[in-house]
Amino acid sequence: MTGKDMSLAGNSSQILYDHIRRVLLDAPMVHANFKVGRLIVEDEQHGETRAEYGKETLIHFSKRLTLEFGRGYSRQNLQNMKQFYLCFQNCHTLSGKLSWSHYILLMRLDDEQARKDTLKEVETLQIKYSPDADALIIRLREGKSVYSVDLAEGIIAHYSKDKKILEIEILDASTVVQMSELNVSLKGAQAVVVT
Repeated sequence: MTGKDMSLAGNSSQILYDHIRRVLLDAPMVHANFKVGRLIVEDEQHGETRAEYGKETLIHFSKRLTLEFGRGYSRQNLQNMKQFYLCFQNCHTLSGKLSWSHYILLMRLDDEQARKDTLKEVETLQIKYSPDADALIIRLREGKSVYSVDLAEGIIAHYSKDKKILEIEILDASTVVQMSELNVSLKGAQAVVVT
């Protein structure tokens, strides 16, 4: 690279850093990480999967972002953000039910269809509590239940014809699950209280 090329690359890096900074200040974590990945791929790498000088750029951004925002911006995590964008190029398909850690695990699936199927199953997750029956029902996937199995006293699993668990029913739920703990864990799932 010539001196002029390095100056342009440095200027481009500053512009990209400023974009990343704004995204991190304005978006929830998963969407921010998606947008950072998109900025790295589209702005810095011009849409290419790899950039000629990408490793140094990620190290540079990692240091600056860590100084400004704290942990979570290692070179590896920025690489994960880039991979996140490449795996899920439509941010509208992202699930609000999954954390950044969940997406890192999903990205390890090489098969795009397997990722889509897993996301679809996550979207069907529902947790319902019926105070009248004192039953907690965790719906894992859609389908018709053809048989049930008692897993333990007061815990019943309902299965589909292809032997997949559709839902788990917990009887006398208020004695098994502390409702204050349940409210915290429901943040990632669609929760319904049936009265």
